[in-house]
Amino acid sequence: MTSLPVSKDSIPASELSKQYPSSIKSDLETLIPKSQDGRDKFFNNELRELTLTQDREVAKNKSGYISLQDFRRRVEAHSQDQVLSDTLGCDISNQEELTSFCQGSAYITKVRITYEIGDQGIAQLADALRSNNSLTSIVIWQGQIGDAGAKALAAALQENRTLKELLLPANRIGNEGAQAFAAALKVNTTLTALSLSGNSVGNEGGKLLAEALEVDQSLTSLSLFCNYYIHAEGVI
Repeated sequence: MTSLPVSKDSIPASELSKQYPSSIKSDLETLIPKSQDGRDKFFNNELRELTLTQDREVAKNKSGYISLQDFRRRVEAHSQDQVLSDTLGCDISNQEELTSFCQGSAYITKVRITYEIGDQGIAQLADALRSNNSLTSIVIWQGQIGDAGAKALAAALQENRTLKELLLPANRIGNEGAQAFAAALKVNTTLTALSLSGNSVGNEGGKLLAEALEVDQSLTSLSLFCNYYIHAEGVI
């Protein structure tokens, strides 16, 4: 086992092993070593993915969570192994800390964010993406990202040459954001998957993205599912 996806749960880590058969219990126990203070920590040295969540209820009781600063210390200690780690969730103290981490990290390849990072936060993350050369996947679900945040990410895509997957479902991106991504797709040569599902893209944005696909040679997946403002004329 190299992954344990648990979302919006407050189950203590020590209780999770009881819910799995003995055949995988040994694998599960390697995911949940004890920390010095006796609390359970999720950590696996064979993963390179950072998951950032901020469930309001779980945040009140941070059992099972580690701070981003603690996460940084742990992964830096293993930086020579060319492999990194995964956490159940990191408690974000501030956006600057996350941005600094992504900017300086040479080992994290995937970041998943499931909290309301907003346009201001995503703009800072986009700045880090310009110079980052290890991230291959960014997933931001329900991050309250609007056109301003989309424009910042699109601008970063014009400079970044390593990101392959950018999934932004259930945000607030409209035609202006879609236009920015369309422009980026004409320049970027590495992105293979872009998802704007569940946003507010309309016919104009759909047409611009379709036109960009005539130029783009790398994108193999474009998802516009559940953009209810797009009609037939927006994709033809």
